[in-house]
Amino acid sequence: MGTLHNVYQLKPRATYGGAFLKVKAEKADTFMHELEAYINTHFTDSWNPSNMDLQVSEDGNVLIHGMNQEDRTVDLQHPGTYVLIQSGNKHGFNSDFTACLNQFSDRFEDSLFYIVWNDDMQSFEIRDGHLQVGQFRNMKQWNYRFEEYLQEQYASDPQLLTDSFVDYLLDLKATADNMPQYDSNLDEYFDREEYEEMLEKLERYTETTKSEYAPEMIAWLKDRIANYKPVN
Repeated sequence: MGTLHNVYQLKPRATYGGAFLKVKAEKADTFMHELEAYINTHFTDSWNPSNMDLQVSEDGNVLIHGMNQEDRTVDLQHPGTYVLIQSGNKHGFNSDFTACLNQFSDRFEDSLFYIVWNDDMQSFEIRDGHLQVGQFRNMKQWNYRFEEYLQEQYASDPQLLTDSFVDYLLDLKATADNMPQYDSNLDEYFDREEYEEMLEKLERYTETTKSEYAPEMIAWLKDRIANYKPVN
């Protein structure tokens, strides 16, 4: 399959497995036609716009989807027009992708997301209508784990760490819920001790922070621990 690009959003909402860019309300009416015209004019074989998905939400709920992850609904709480930057794609994140974001950066509300590919990581931040692209950073010092990078760089923001971890668990639960149709089980990939470590971490995080979905995830982890069945 080759190396895939993993997308993690931190602002305005921590999202595991994709990033949502909200189009400014006053730009929404013309944005769709402008984006389509740009793709038709600038599309090349080296940039596949399938890693971007335009969604119009009337209630703030949007669909997050990508390769190697189950579809799930995310409540962004604000109706509007969103562009989903899909996670898990092999292609589509080169200079043409950056040029497209830069072209439309003044149409988007503020956002921060990261793309991790192979051993490297790069940040993309839209602030006050301007795109700022970070330098490539090697993930070796964080053991090639984005979570370790977050814990080091955002230690002063415990709410962000909580929100990011909870969204990871929501994504993991969506995967687990769909595995039986493939005659598979999450216990094939995690042992009881790993579930216990996740539970301990979440309970520690929520001692000082709040999350709407934390109680549900705590109950889900306790259930997985109680009903864990080793796979031979």
